[in-house]
Amino acid sequence: MTEEMSERLLTEAAARVTWGEPAETVVEFLTGNGMDYGEAARVVNQLVHERNAEVRARSMRRLGLGIAALLAAAIFFAFLPWQEWYESLNKHRRRRRSGPGDWMIIGVICLGIAGLWQAWRGIWGLITPQAEELSDVE
Repeated sequence: MTEEMSERLLTEAAARVTWGEPAETVVEFLTGNGMDYGEAARVVNQLVHERNAEVRARSMRRLGLGIAALLAAAIFFAFLPWQEWYESLNKHRRRRRSGPGDWMIIGVICLGIAGLWQAWRGIWGLITPQAEELSDVE
């Protein structure tokens, strides 16, 4: 096997592992293209280990962002005198339209929901890194 062909196979294997293809399938791909089974299994195990580490790192970031967003929403609703603030923002309203206070509360609720979603994705990625989709788009 030439150096160029070996490099192409390793790049293809890395791409397959990154996108979540099962390790057995990637080993079969490498052995089908002329690589020794032992070496193919070793390379794929290393690639899977690197992928799982990357997924866990991204999951920890998601979990941190989710917790921060949830805490921000909780602090807004629990500790700030938001009822007086809300009424003062909406005191100039004459009709039954949304005021700035309504939009602020809706925004904080959306922040809490987004934080809950990110925290869940972070926890799920930590528990099952092999099932998590890994892309460079994020």
